[in-house]
Order: sequence, then C-alpha cells, then structure tokens
Amino acid sequence: MLTTVRDSVMANRGHAAMAKTGTASLTISEMREFASFSAAEQRYIRRSLDIGLGRQDAFKLWARDASENAAIRSQYVAYQELKVLRDNMPCETGFESIEGFIGKLTRVAAFDLAQERLDSFSAFRFLYERLLGAEVRPWLPSAFCAASALPQIRPSRRKMLLQSLSEAAATAPGWSDRAPSFYPSRRRPRDALIRGVVLHHEADRGIEHRHAGFAKRQPVILARKFDKLVGLARLFQCIGHSDALIVGYDRVVPAVDQQDRRIGLRGEVSR
Repeated sequence: MLTTVRDSVMANRGHAAMAKTGTASLTISEMREFASFSAAEQRYIRRSLDIGLGRQDAFKLWARDASENAAIRSQYVAYQELKVLRDNMPCETGFESIEGFIGKLTRVAAFDLAQERLDSFSAFRFLYERLLGAEVRPWLPSAFCAASALPQIRPSRRKMLLQSLSEAAATAPGWSDRAPSFYPSRRRPRDALIRGVVLHHEADRGIEHRHAGFAKRQPVILARKFDKLVGLARLFQCIGHSDALIVGYDRVVPAVDQQDRRIGLRGEVSR
C-alpha cells in the first residue's frame, strides 16, 4: 500500500515537472522569436499590447512627441474593434459571419501595417495572437495578405510584406490553439530580455534534472578489462560518472567481465 502511494506521488510529481518543462520551453521559444525582431517592431508590439489589452497608459509611456501622441490616439480608436473581434470569432469550417469578421480584422491590420513599424508576417502574427488569442491564428494569413495588398500601403512596403509570408504559413493545414505565454512590456528592454532567456533556459534544465529523479533507477556501468592497463582510465570514469548520481541514477558499478560474464562489487558507488 505504501509503495503504491509513493509511486502515485512520484508519478504526479513527474507529470507536473513535464508540464513545467513544456511551459518553460514555449516561453523561451517566444522570447527568442521576439528578440529576433527589429527594435522598431519590438517597440510597436509593446505599445500595441499596452493599448489593446489596456495594460498601461500608452500616452505616458510611449508618446515622445506630438506626432506619436496623435498616432497613439488613432490606435486607441482603431483598437475599439478588438472586443468585437474576440467575441465573434467565426468557425473554421463554416462561412457564416466571415465577411464581418474578416472585414474588421483587415481594417485593424491595415492600420497597424500602415504605421510602417511591422515589417514581416512573423511580427504581425506575434502581435495579433496576443491581442485576439490563439483562436485567431487560422485567420491571420488571409487578413495579413488583404491588408498588405491595399492601396493605402506604399508599393515598396506592399512587396516586402507580401514576400515575408512564407509558403508554409500560407498553406498550413492546421494551427496550434495553445495560448501564448510571453507578453513583452515596456519594463523588459533588450538586455533584460536576453537575461530572461538565459534564466528561463537554466530553469528549464533544472526541471529536466529534477524530473530525472522521478524516473526508475538505473545503474551507470563502467568499462573494465583486466587484460589491459586501464586503471587510470577507470579512475577518470568514476569521477565523470559520479555526476550521474546527482541527476538521479541509483549507483555506479563496474561492467561485467567480457570473458567470465561476472561482475565485481569492488569500487561500487551508491547514493
């Protein structure tokens, strides 16, 4: 009975560790993608999230002059459609209410692209899957293409934007419905972002090592032959494999002799 309870607890801890590992890996991936954008794209994405999600007063945080103050005011007006878009997400397999949804989404997307701060579909998708949720991903390529091809977009930028949409993204058979986990803000400049990636990576590795402790114990086998001078090599093997005990292995033992098929217990190291 005690063994069953212990195994159940260990299994639950293992599942929790795997879930944390998956979340940490997703966050690291999103942070790396955001770090790959230009400084102008990063700044516009942060500002747009503050406006679209109502996180901060964008005028105080982002308006550096009168022109930016006017642009932020216009963006607040354009983003009033976001609530309607979130509440009226159409079904992927039907054609009901598509015109109303795509029309509003294209209009908001055209406003953002006309600001000439988003230079690629990747940056556009990164922003809109946070503004509207993961459910909007299947609709983003069509809205992006429609907005990029509008005459309000300068021809040179029209070409650049349309070429940034890869064939894989345009013809994807399906899209992930997993919600984003990383939402960049004004308080996370580039140097803090890179530091955050490193910290998340180290936390991810720590979770993986703890998860190994919940696995079934396995011995680490050392190679040993008596017909060759391998004493020095075996010493270094012991030093190297002792780290495996920290990860979660049960013990370190010498290998079975090749000819006699026996194992000696001398030099065995246990937890």
